[in-house]
Amino acid sequence: MRDREVAVTAEGSKALLIVDVNTGKVLSAVPTDQNVSHMVVVSPKHHRAFVANIGSGSVTVIDLIGKKKIADIQTGAGAEGIDISPGEKEVWVTNRSANRVSVIDVPSLTVATTLESKDFPIRVKFAPGRKLVLVSNARSGDVAVFDAATKKEIRRIPMQVKANEASSAASRIFGSQFGQSPVPVGILVAPGVGHAFVANTNADIVTMIDLKTWQIVDRLTAGKEPDGLGYSRLSIK
Repeated sequence: MRDREVAVTAEGSKALLIVDVNTGKVLSAVPTDQNVSHMVVVSPKHHRAFVANIGSGSVTVIDLIGKKKIADIQTGAGAEGIDISPGEKEVWVTNRSANRVSVIDVPSLTVATTLESKDFPIRVKFAPGRKLVLVSNARSGDVAVFDAATKKEIRRIPMQVKANEASSAASRIFGSQFGQSPVPVGILVAPGVGHAFVANTNADIVTMIDLKTWQIVDRLTAGKEPDGLGYSRLSIK
């Protein structure tokens, strides 16, 4: 993929799209033929994309040069969150309905390890330079921290807030299925900042965690149901 291209999942079409951000044109569409192709991570080194398919409990591997599907890897029910290790040797996938995290070996395209992470693991993010992996658990309302080398959970960080009761649960995408949990979902580890940001969807806030002390140092007010998070080096004035 070139610098001006991005990979976009299309759930309804069961496909991965390659889009030119300058023109807005879809350059190619590669079928996953899987249900609810929701999230994607790209391996520039291997010229591949890995797509997490919630409905099929799988990860689809796509050749970005040949624009074709290579494989479907079964990981577990509700495969959703996905990230690739800094060295691009592993892809970690959260299987939310199975309370499991699958670690895919990139060279062999097989599941090398399966880890437990309760309850309802929904996102996963590597912390570059720290050899740690963060997993947000929507139902239990916390973030699990794993050692990337040993694959062991080393700590839990409760979000320490409850769902926002000011708005009706019926009007929220997750409804009341998680009770009073703030429903931590999206995770962002901004380079060089030393903090992780966690979107608490049902609490309408973003939690800021210090990656050295593992303490919550701030809570940022967001709009209704924050989820995806991104980082830009550009400042807004």
